[in-house]
Amino acid sequence: MMLFKLENSTERYECPERWEDIPASKFLHYAQHIAPTFPQALQSMAEHHATIAKHEPEIRRYEKKHGTDAAQIMDMIRNGSAPKKTAAYFPEIYNEYAAAQQRVKQLEKSMGIGWYAKTYLPYMAATVSHFTGVPIESCNGIGERFMLVGTLEYLFEVIMKALRTEPKDEAKQVFDIAGERYTLPDGLMKRSTLIEFAEAAQFEEAMQTVKNGEYLALLDVAAVLLRPQVVPYSEEQYEQGRKVLEAHMNMYDLYQVGFFLGRQSERYANAILNYTLVGATRAIND
Repeated sequence: MMLFKLENSTERYECPERWEDIPASKFLHYAQHIAPTFPQALQSMAEHHATIAKHEPEIRRYEKKHGTDAAQIMDMIRNGSAPKKTAAYFPEIYNEYAAAQQRVKQLEKSMGIGWYAKTYLPYMAATVSHFTGVPIESCNGIGERFMLVGTLEYLFEVIMKALRTEPKDEAKQVFDIAGERYTLPDGLMKRSTLIEFAEAAQFEEAMQTVKNGEYLALLDVAAVLLRPQVVPYSEEQYEQGRKVLEAHMNMYDLYQVGFFLGRQSERYANAILNYTLVGATRAIND
């Protein structure tokens, strides 16, 4: 965690720098309520840059092959002097590439200082306030104890850097949470007994809730799988575990639960991983 202070204040706040610093419940709330407000213009910009990056190597390959630039290759195609294979495949690639470049230029013109102040800074303020606990008014520069714009921008980038860092799969089976040791099972429940059937039903219900867009239900999934050592599944244990995880589990450990599911089943890997960082904040990572 990085410590910082507001202007005209001696109170210290903490800014997360790693996944381990971020409570799972806090990130999942962000994913559901704040990440969707990411400025549309920036999201579009990221998508167009991705299109450019996708086609650029192929464009350069054609330019090298024909000894001229892409515009000249298009002229060759129009006047019938280009090879048939080039004429068949190059236009689609070039048109998508050129359209993306044009759209980027248009977006850059529309994203001036006014847009930055009215659209992007408020998003930064909401994000920084959420992850640091600084009042939103202070993040917006209002009040006696306030945050400078430069500080807001810096803290936002610190948080985004943490969110862009992909956790590693440690094949972790044991977790220390709130002073107690929790473990994952050796595999997914088999439904061979009444208790296992109830456990599996709870798990499937939680997974369906996640798929419906309720990101906090990922903690329900984790609560079914994670439990104190030598403690069997029960409804009471599940409810108690759910409370502990919401209060104390960090996002790094939640990702490790996701990796565990991925080793068990591709179906569950897609669900839990897509509905954490990948699905919820795709725009900020492009």
